[in-house]
Formats: sequence, structure tokens, C-alpha cells
Amino acid sequence: MAWHRHRPDTARHYGAAYRRIRKRLLAGNPDCAICGERPARIADHRKPICMGGETTEANMQPICQPCSLSKTGREGAATRAAKRRARQRQERET
Repeated sequence: MAWHRHRPDTARHYGAAYRRIRKRLLAGNPDCAICGERPARIADHRKPICMGGETTEANMQPICQPCSLSKTGREGAATRAAKRRARQRQERET
């Protein structure tokens, strides 16, 4: 098992700013912003960093682990689909 699994904030290269925002966000919003049923444990980027999102309090929401996994899966699928469409468009143009 890799060491970073114990420190996911470090593994993703999130710094002190992320940790400060996460602490404030989870203290003020203890429930998941998506399902509202489970305690929030993750400060999630509403707009992912890979899609131009920033690590700011306005772009973050408190969510639980199951909702995080689901959201991450949907975002990954959307990214793959967009890349596939771009590739197909390029192939048609050549």
C-alpha cells in the first residue's frame, strides 16, 4: 500500500490553503451537500481543477465519500466522452 493513501491531500498535491479551506468548510457544514444523509468528510471541488476549477471556498463543497466516488466517476466519464468526440471530429476533418 502506498504511503499517500493515508494522506490523500498530500498525494493530490493539495497544500496548506486546501487544508485550511477544508477545515473551515467541514466545521461549518457537517452534512454532505449532495445527499444530505451522511456526514461530510471531503472538501470537493465543484468544478474540478483539471477543468479549470480553483481551490477556493466558493468552488468547494462538503461531501461524503460515496458521493465523492460517484461524482468523480461521472466527471471522468464526461471527460473521456469529450475527448472521444474531439478525436472523432478531427478524424472526420482529415
